Order: sequence, then C-alpha cells, then structure tokens
Amino acid sequence: IHPELDVEIQAPETAKPGETVKITITVTNTGDVVIRDIWYLVWPPIRQSDLAVGDMAPGDTRVYEYEYQVPENGRRTIRFRARALGGRDFDIGIGWEFFGRRVSDSDTHRLRITR
Repeated sequence: IHPELDVEIQAPETAKPGETVKITITVTNTGDVVIRDIWYLVWPPIRQSDLAVGDMAPGDTRVYEYEYQVPENGRRTIRFRARALGGRDFDIGIGWEFFGRRVSDSDTHRLRITR
C-alpha cells in the first residue's frame, strides 16, 4: 500500500505588471490506492483556489486553470505555492480501507515581473 500524490504548477516565467497570466495546477494520484478527501491550496490566493478535489483512484489526474492578474505594486517576483493533501483513509480495492498517515505534495513557481 503506497498512497502518493503529485502536484505541479505551470505558469509563465515572466509577465508585466497588470498582465493576466494563466496558472495551471495539476493534481495526480501517483500511488497504488484510492486516496479519499483530497483538497488543495494555492498561494497567493487565486479566486476559488481552496478546492476539494474529492477521491482519486490510482493514476487519476485533475487539472485546474486560473487567471491571475499581476499586481502593479512594484514587486519583482511572485512565488506561487500549491499544496495538495489527502485524507487518512485509503481504499485498497478489496473492500477494506486502510487508515494511515496523511498524504501531501507541494510545488512552487516563481513569476518574474518585467518592466
């Protein structure tokens, strides 16, 4: 029994102040059991970014896309962070559930702001 999650952020490397960029968050169950009650968080907060993913079977992937407007406050970089967490109970596929540790993964991405 190997519960495991993978979360990845995809976004441009650079953007200008006021520009709107696309941020893509991908959550994948890379383990060998169903992971229950998965949710994820993105920072800085993006509209509706704290979402329940639900249950994911082994190999399942969910993709979430957001638009983010780069602030015009003089910052030079923005560091995006995403974290996915799964519940403590896992369906091992034979009518039993395994209760164990929480499963999580995180990723970061730096967006350089150009003038």
